[in-house]
Amino acid sequence: MIDLKKTLSPQDTNALGAQAGVTWVPKDPREMLLPYMSDVPDDGEQTEDKIRAKAKEVIDGYNTIIKDCERLEATISERSKDVKVPLTREKDLRVIEALARIFGLGEVEEITFQMYQVCIRELSLLTNNTGAPKL
Repeated sequence: MIDLKKTLSPQDTNALGAQAGVTWVPKDPREMLLPYMSDVPDDGEQTEDKIRAKAKEVIDGYNTIIKDCERLEATISERSKDVKVPLTREKDLRVIEALARIFGLGEVEEITFQMYQVCIRELSLLTNNTGAPKL
């Protein structure tokens, strides 16, 4: 193991202990950042058309994400259509009672993926999940 006290000189110790402070700030910080940005911002004036175009771009992006999620959900549903989770009265009594209430069934011995999907969909509706805004 290295003993830092023996390795570092007093000058090294002073450099490590020094506090960094702001010594210079450009008049316009944007000038420092512009060379590193791919999209150079305009002079700050936003026309109504520019705002609408940007809003449409954002909404289109969200709609693409939603479509991708729907495709993924369909794939998961297809792959999981035969998944069943066994339930026992000793461990899962509350789940069994809830499933009986929700689906109007007698005592169930398993929860299927389709039952799970219904429960998730209903929870989503209860949380007022409305998705992306519509144009």
